[in-house]
Amino acid sequence: MYVQTFIFSLLLYHLVHTQKQISIQRYINCFTTSEINPTNVRIAHDKKFKKFLLCVNKVNGIQHTNGSFAKTTIEEKLSRYIKSAEIVTSVVNNCTQEQETPEESAYHYAKCMHELLPPDDEGTIRLSIINFYFFCVKDDFVERYSDCINTSGVDEEDAKMLQHGNIVDKPQLKQFLFCINQQNNIQDRNGNFDTDLLRQKLKNPILSSDLVDTLINKCIIHQATPQESAYQFLKCSRSSIMINTDVS
Repeated sequence: MYVQTFIFSLLLYHLVHTQKQISIQRYINCFTTSEINPTNVRIAHDKKFKKFLLCVNKVNGIQHTNGSFAKTTIEEKLSRYIKSAEIVTSVVNNCTQEQETPEESAYHYAKCMHELLPPDDEGTIRLSIINFYFFCVKDDFVERYSDCINTSGVDEEDAKMLQHGNIVDKPQLKQFLFCINQQNNIQDRNGNFDTDLLRQKLKNPILSSDLVDTLINKCIIHQATPQESAYQFLKCSRSSIMINTDVS
């Protein structure tokens, strides 16, 4: 499931960041060195996947070069997204136990986090896996879209939780989504989507062309309001990714 949430978060990241701001490319090397196909990632108890996880951990500063865990860093980053100090302590204490190899440690860490972190309202996505584990989105999301937050009246926590795949059904959030889509020229003031620009933004080895086609052809539907169109597009994209991403 955390590969699916990674794909969804990558989608959102591309939608709300300019090309110069996209730093997800640093993970391409992890796919290359581990010999994993980025468009068909399979979660499995095998050497390639474990090597991939170790590489991602090192990139994010979660594991040192020798494979040991940076527990202080982990605790600091987790605390940004998880309010419960008890949960944070549990993750640090239970998930950073070193195994026979650095790769095994990385696999244990990912599996342990997935089990210990609380589920979202649908019970399918483990809270904070997206931002913390894969690319640790920095706290500039709220700052970048402060105008949209102010004009829409959205709760900051609801806005932040978009990065975790939690899309609440509230008019303020829908207005916020429409606002950021306009800011990034994805929708015009009438709510129409720029499909060419959308394809350009989503161009990435990790997002297959078939998946992008599915998102554009299935999820861009003119709704009663531009705000509802923005909301339904993101909801549909998330659902499509969960259904179409092969993680068996």
